[in-house]
Amino acid sequence: MRQIVVIGARDHAAEIIHAARLSKMTVRGVYDDDSRLWGQSIAEVPIKGPISQAAHAGVPAVLAASNPQQRQELAAQLPLNWQSVIHPQAIVDQFAQLERGCVVLDGAVVQPGVQIGAHTIVGAKATVAHDCLVGQFVEIATGVQLAGFVQVGHSASLETGAIVIPNVLVGRGSVVCAASVVIRDVPEFVRVAGVPAKVLSIPTTVLAESPLEFGRVQAG
Repeated sequence: MRQIVVIGARDHAAEIIHAARLSKMTVRGVYDDDSRLWGQSIAEVPIKGPISQAAHAGVPAVLAASNPQQRQELAAQLPLNWQSVIHPQAIVDQFAQLERGCVVLDGAVVQPGVQIGAHTIVGAKATVAHDCLVGQFVEIATGVQLAGFVQVGHSASLETGAIVIPNVLVGRGSVVCAASVVIRDVPEFVRVAGVPAKVLSIPTTVLAESPLEFGRVQAG
């Protein structure tokens, strides 16, 4: 049976542990830098100590933080092998491509031709439709609906129930607020909300630029 550890005791930790167990994985421990949590447990898995100790476990790890910047920083700092966790009740098409460290939760659907970058989280009952191109460290929250040929740049965040229509680009580092409907391209490093979604602000924290860039994808 494959063994893993979880980095971070909050956000998606319990969901990841649940999905891992159903996928016949053993979660050996959780690591978190909040010393108040050490010695406690989450979903009956012990919180063993600071994140720096995770490397000593000798098994692959998965990041539980929901914040894309935090996941990006942890992935850069930790010398770990990264494991993807896919809930057995998620549907991931055989012609979709997921890089290392991805998480796909209960009831999510990832359709043919989709490419998803490392350490991206696809939340419960979210849909990533055909031929979408999703960057690294993206947060796709519960119930998000991405139509076909959508692009999502690195470290973007789509909050609960957001909808993006076909052939739209969500820029790197941007945030789409909950229940928003995106009908036109979203610039990099902005926050949008509403129906249709409009720019509200530039986030206070500008995320580090990723070495990867995406070209446009159009329906053929």
